[in-house]
Amino acid sequence: MERRKFLECSLRGATGLTLIDILFGCSSITYKRNVSFNNNASQVGFIGHYSSVEELIAADAKELKRIRGSFEEIADRIKEFLEYAKNKVYDRPNKESIDPIVIIRYATTRGIQFCPFEGCKTGWNDVVNIKNSYTEEKLTINRGIEHLARDHHLLEKGNEYEIVPEKFYKHFMPQD
Repeated sequence: MERRKFLECSLRGATGLTLIDILFGCSSITYKRNVSFNNNASQVGFIGHYSSVEELIAADAKELKRIRGSFEEIADRIKEFLEYAKNKVYDRPNKESIDPIVIIRYATTRGIQFCPFEGCKTGWNDVVNIKNSYTEEKLTINRGIEHLARDHHLLEKGNEYEIVPEKFYKHFMPQD
């Protein structure tokens, strides 16, 4: 019994999953205010200086409304970069671009990072560094950034994956 409790606590702490989730394959759920969020699922955290994930999501939603953007547009653009990087750069070490965005590096990590929302089993292990060749603005992205933006309306803060909506639109979205 003690071993089972230890495993459940260890798994929940590392992945947000319980032994029961893993054994019985409980389905994942989307973001709801009563769903537990584990900011410590990453060594660098997800929400920066914000006191709660709800506060961060509300602030980003307000900024996106002001600039007439959306979480889905950001997720779609990130997906475009990720797919391009994987298809073009993985086999060629030279820099490739989606003008004016340059894919600097595509790599995979040894371990998998899991979604910090309880019940969501999405994981990722890719890292892509991009740069706007006109403005020199750099950004680090991965499948997790796309997933969090699209499925949970979360844009990370306080780490290398930080996305500020207005800055993202200025430097990484197509300009008219």
